Amino acid sequence: DVSDNYVVWDGQNGTDTDIYFYDGNNDTTHQLTNNDSDDNRPRIHISSDGSSGNIVWVGHDGDFGPSGVGNDTQVYLYTFDAANPGGGTTIQLTHNPFTVAAPEVSETHVTWWGSNGTDQDVYVYDIATGVTTNLSNMLYDHGGLDDYSPQISGSRVVWEGDDSKDHEIYLYDAATGTITEVTTNTLSDSAPQIDGDYVIWLGFDGLDDEIMLYDINTGITTPITSNALDESTPQISGLNVVWRGYD
Repeated sequence: DVSDNYVVWDGQNGTDTDIYFYDGNNDTTHQLTNNDSDDNRPRIHISSDGSSGNIVWVGHDGDFGPSGVGNDTQVYLYTFDAANPGGGTTIQLTHNPFTVAAPEVSETHVTWWGSNGTDQDVYVYDIATGVTTNLSNMLYDHGGLDDYSPQISGSRVVWEGDDSKDHEIYLYDAATGTITEVTTNTLSDSAPQIDGDYVIWLGFDGLDDEIMLYDINTGITTPITSNALDESTPQISGLNVVWRGYD
């Protein structure tokens, strides 16, 4: 993953997989983990002024729960100042014997999905306050239903969730503490992405998947594509959207 002049990746060190990041400003590589278990799927975000950065990844803490048959995957966060990238601090964000996965990070928050033993929930961690919030629990009558694929931009998180009929897109705004149901239909919606004031996703129209765009400020949803062929893998940056489609 890359942000500004920094790159982060996981790599084999001979016995397991560790997390590394490259500081392009100083042409130096730093190793963030050095243990006997695999660390993987790192993500990085550099602050808007370039003075600091956040890196998240999935690691293992060896705690499989009281019965010893749980899952020891955990989410970790490394924060650093650009003046001393290798002198940052690592903290463990999760402490449970259930699966956690797919962390994403912004300048102010971290999000991921995690199992609670019965279903999958989406969580957000406020880096400034150290508070973790279960976003799925904020949805009415959402127990026993899976939420996953969270993406983050600033203090906003989008994800895909099961409403017991099909999959919908949800948006959480930490600035207001509210959740918006971006989609409320009887067709499957998936693969959300967010950047700034816009959310995109794949929306099934009864025939195939189309690219949809939601303006957070106006609350208006606009179809970007409308054809008889499947679209896939949408991505957004600013006012630009890309995806793969058939011609």
